[in-house]
Amino acid sequence: MDDEDDTEEATTVKAPEPVSPPKDVISQQPKPAFAGLPIDDAADSWMDDDVGMIMESDDEEEVKPTKEESTPTKEVKQVGNGKDKNKKLNEKPKPDNDSKPKPKIEKPKRKDKSPKQKAEEKPVKSEIKQDPISIKADVPPAAVKTQPKKEPVIETKKSSIDSILDDWLKGSEEDANDDTIPDELPEIDDAIDNKDKKPDMKALKTNKINTVLSDMNQISNIIDKDSNKGVKNAMDDWFAGGSDPTEKSEETNTAPCKQDKPIVAKKEENAVPCGDCAVCGKIAKAICTGCKHVFYCTRDHQRKHWSSHKDECKSMAKLPYRVERSDIMGRFLIATKDLEEGELILNESPMVVGPRQLTKPVCLGCHKEITSTTPFIKCVRCNWPVCSERCQDSPMHDSECRATKAAGSRIKVEHFDQINMMYACIAILRALALQDGPRKIWEDYTKFDSHLQERIKTPVYNKVNKEKVVFFIHQYLNIQRYSDLEILEACGKLDTNCFEIKQNGLNLRAMYRTACIMSHDCRPNTRHTFDPDNAINIYSTQQIKKGEVICATYTNSLWSTIDRRDHLQMSKCFLCTCNRCSDPSEYDSYLSSIRCSRCAGFSDHIQNKDLQFLLPEDPLNAESNWRCQKCTNIQKASQIKAGNMTVSNELKELDRSKISNMTNFLTKYENMLGPNNHHVVEIKFAIVMMLGNRRPYLLENLTQEELELKERLSAQLIELADKIEPGSSKWKGQLLLELQMAQISLAAGLEETGAITRFAAKEKAAIAMENLKNSARILQVEPDMRPILQDRMTAISAMLAKWEEE
Repeated sequence: MDDEDDTEEATTVKAPEPVSPPKDVISQQPKPAFAGLPIDDAADSWMDDDVGMIMESDDEEEVKPTKEESTPTKEVKQVGNGKDKNKKLNEKPKPDNDSKPKPKIEKPKRKDKSPKQKAEEKPVKSEIKQDPISIKADVPPAAVKTQPKKEPVIETKKSSIDSILDDWLKGSEEDANDDTIPDELPEIDDAIDNKDKKPDMKALKTNKINTVLSDMNQISNIIDKDSNKGVKNAMDDWFAGGSDPTEKSEETNTAPCKQDKPIVAKKEENAVPCGDCAVCGKIAKAICTGCKHVFYCTRDHQRKHWSSHKDECKSMAKLPYRVERSDIMGRFLIATKDLEEGELILNESPMVVGPRQLTKPVCLGCHKEITSTTPFIKCVRCNWPVCSERCQDSPMHDSECRATKAAGSRIKVEHFDQINMMYACIAILRALALQDGPRKIWEDYTKFDSHLQERIKTPVYNKVNKEKVVFFIHQYLNIQRYSDLEILEACGKLDTNCFEIKQNGLNLRAMYRTACIMSHDCRPNTRHTFDPDNAINIYSTQQIKKGEVICATYTNSLWSTIDRRDHLQMSKCFLCTCNRCSDPSEYDSYLSSIRCSRCAGFSDHIQNKDLQFLLPEDPLNAESNWRCQKCTNIQKASQIKAGNMTVSNELKELDRSKISNMTNFLTKYENMLGPNNHHVVEIKFAIVMMLGNRRPYLLENLTQEELELKERLSAQLIELADKIEPGSSKWKGQLLLELQMAQISLAAGLEETGAITRFAAKEKAAIAMENLKNSARILQVEPDMRPILQDRMTAISAMLAKWEEE
């Protein structure tokens, strides 16, 4: 039956080759407004980058199915000269001005059409096989000239590109009616969301094509790479409204590569966000358009994940951040909206929390220290010391309790008030026990890096983790469930990703599913606090624009660049290359710099006793020479390191219980190193925090000179804080609090002695009140600072009220 149908179609389609009309008729014929371009060397390879799925149209076909329809694809072969009259049915004659053969177009096979559909298409096919302007053979030439504009058949003739697009549109309608896709399933968006940037019209046109496609796997056999370059230009011209195909073909043949280079550069500048696929964990660029947070590598994975993601899609859309991944940074957080200074970004409970490796015995329920004089009890199940029955039954103590009991071992803690290595395994056992809990939490835990290959070579892992932790778990506790590698992996993950919690006398480390993803920067835009239940709060310290990275600092901001980078390499296994580390002056703070001895006190037409510093030629190279900004003074890196080591050793031996010792250090080294050198800043901050807060330098005992010293040093450090930690950092909040303390005490003391008037004292008190308000705005989220802020506010208010009454 199929062979007979094919024979009938062949007889219907075959027609005498039409006679070309006169040239003047062709010149008068109007060009359709949306006519497709003729296909050149690579007529369908323009789909190589932008097409997701190709479907045949149910309404119009240029070629009828033949006997080869039983194969997965059907071919449309075109020849260039049109001289052979014994052609196959699927061949189409080509105008004489085309000299090159057109490539074949392979389309995926669709379902066979009904006989009714075939019958409706037969007369259309017959007209399509006629000449380009559909002139009947019995019409005289004179009639042809009078009715060229009324001929409607010309718009029924479509180029291959037009036909393919019709197929897509028809196929997308059928895909939209697919019952297997949930009605509320958001589309996957492959495009980058850049509303603030100038739109790329070429990219917008490409995205319009992609929105009607749902599967990119069906075009793998349609395109060859050699024919890709020329057709992309033809397709761009087609969308632009059409241009002369002959001119476009010449451009393609002369410089086919010029159109590709700008596109590649554009993709590098506007990189599409990447993340982990929510189903398989592979790198994915497609993102859920509903929440803009979850990535998928295929449409099928989005369908599979939709049942669990559907309920949380709307709530995730409100999050101010998104987790992305890059080859350099790994996973990181990026802002999905503009964040104001001081805004809460996230609040999160820990998935693992426990004592630090080197710790004294603590209660494993509340983590308070247990001393030799502290009353405690032993857990009835495992014998670990706890402070009460409530802590014995605490969920916090469950992991190590079950593991110890299952192994049949009994703990015996005998030594208190000193570091006990038995507690080094607690956080490790709690981390490994996550695999017994919710699967999602365990999967999130395994995504964190351990850097075990780098850490295993260090003495800490050989002497502490391998010889102490692994041995204690396997031999002493007799827990054989976990291998050596699993235990060391857990040690690496905790060392790399944990936050340190130091508050209310606790000394813990905790690991969080989202907060630990934040990337590092030596000039961070966030700070964090901890709740009594060890939940973490991340606050922005400055305005964060949409699309900017949300970052924290893993090290001490008051350290030098060399010290910060060495610490990060040792503790986190990477060398920082942030903007601050890359800047020799560190945002003009000169924290790591040393004052040039040759330029000190020198004056000429270039400089007038201004401070000149030795800066590293390459801050990211520890062996780089240091050079003066003005003179020819050059120092080797070894000399700078030796000088810093000498000062550091002196600081270690310095008795900081006396203000005089620290002021003598400043007198000796401030002019030599510079006012903002990190050694000098360390002592300045120590003086500020001691005056007015520690015995015997309580506030009521301070002299006028000590108050003025505290005020001057606080102001200098606040200026430095604006450079290395701009915004509402905790350090700046503390400095503002100390500054207002000195200001209000000086105002009261000077007014009382008659050194200044009551009016001048009120002005100083008003400035102090403003600094206190700014400090309270920053520190009000710190749990341990709220009582102090309240007391300071009450004291200043009472003093101002007293002056008003008098």
